[in-house]
Amino acid sequence: MQYMRFIAMVTIVAGVVSCTSNKAESILRQARKEAEQIVSDARDKADQIVQKAEQKSNQILKDAEKEAQQIILRKTKGSYSDNITASGRTISLSDLQQIVKEYKDNAVAAEDKYKGRVFVISIDNFDIDAGDQINIKKNLGGIETVWFAMDKGQKDVIASLNKKQTIKILGSVSKYYGSLWFDNCRILEIDN
Repeated sequence: MQYMRFIAMVTIVAGVVSCTSNKAESILRQARKEAEQIVSDARDKADQIVQKAEQKSNQILKDAEKEAQQIILRKTKGSYSDNITASGRTISLSDLQQIVKEYKDNAVAAEDKYKGRVFVISIDNFDIDAGDQINIKKNLGGIETVWFAMDKGQKDVIASLNKKQTIKILGSVSKYYGSLWFDNCRILEIDN
């Protein structure tokens, strides 16, 4: 009888241990699952922080580049040609196309009307032609091109440009020789 009791007791203890073991495994599974979720959440949060830091860094870099260009612009202001002043009538690209058309229609009349006149033009998607004379070239569509012969004091400013920027150029109408040319040009503003 004691033997039966002992077997019953061992069976009960084994059941309790088995139950405890199952419960412990369940607790361990739950703990692993929670730990994995915490790690996943931490990775997501870290990725968000890194992404925000990269965005802020890119903006700081962009702002610094713009400020550097503006500083160069201010420092070179005194070296410009005295042939033109900072005042000039602001015209659009369509105005430039009209001037080109007038030169094509009657070069003598257009020369009388425009030669030496000072204009301010905003352009983007331009090309830079470097050589003895630095020129900025703007295609007006088709084969129509306008050339801006830049003042030599603008070299540092022009070296910092990229064609995606919008620049405001001041220059005087010089000639039309298959293309409209502006001389003594300088950049007044740079926008990114």
